[in-house]
Amino acid sequence: MASIPLPHDVGPTANLGTLPRLKSMTWTLEHGSKAPSNIVAVISLKLQGYTRSPSGEMEVKFQLTRDTLEAMLRSMAYISEQLSSFVGSSTGPLQKKQRQ
Repeated sequence: MASIPLPHDVGPTANLGTLPRLKSMTWTLEHGSKAPSNIVAVISLKLQGYTRSPSGEMEVKFQLTRDTLEAMLRSMAYISEQLSSFVGSSTGPLQKKQRQ
């Protein structure tokens, strides 16, 4: 299982309310359920909540095929570009745009 260290956010912003922040991410490769040759990535995200459980942590697991992962990575690259271009010029929430 691979683990990716993540920088810690300062905390919830006023615009985002009580959305949890990403605390850690791990992943494994596993055989898919449809055919033994189908390999999927199983992603496990630990989220740090501000109001949920006593520990404040929750875990989300999901699986991605290669095609879905590639589409997700393109979207994340686009988000990264947007964040880089808007650093220091926050005027409120931006509209989500899906890039294909």
